[in-house]
Amino acid sequence: MKNAKPTFILLAIVLFTFFVSQYYYQVCLIRGKSMEPTYHNWQLTLIDKRADAPKAGTVVAVRCDALSAVIIKRVVAVPGDTLVIRDGSLYVNGTKSTAISPTAYYENAGIASDIIALKDGEYFLLGDNCAESVDSRNESVGIVSATDILGTIIPQRAAR
Repeated sequence: MKNAKPTFILLAIVLFTFFVSQYYYQVCLIRGKSMEPTYHNWQLTLIDKRADAPKAGTVVAVRCDALSAVIIKRVVAVPGDTLVIRDGSLYVNGTKSTAISPTAYYENAGIASDIIALKDGEYFLLGDNCAESVDSRNESVGIVSATDILGTIIPQRAAR
């Protein structure tokens, strides 16, 4: 009977951790350079699963079955937006977008070389490091459904 209390406490901790990571927050490890300089390879972040629908500029975690991975990317266009990448620049609703960086240059427009009109529940995502990122420009990721978005990445405080 003396071992019952530690076992119960351990079980309670495991169940609580599972519950929190399933419905509220989940730890996520960034792998790769596609979000540099905002997030770096092997950086730990938190996914907020309670967040509302993401707005342009929000960084999200997305389940990508084609890559068998969870990817971290920035939302650059939301439902109802039109977008195209021309001459290395992203245009959303006819205006040059600075959602990533005013100096971002997209050498490969991918599927965004033609105008894309996003329907309800559709998002277009890009990595901050456009030269290294496999994102919505690539057919394997493509336009992302709201049902595949796991949550938003909680922004990290800058180091002092």
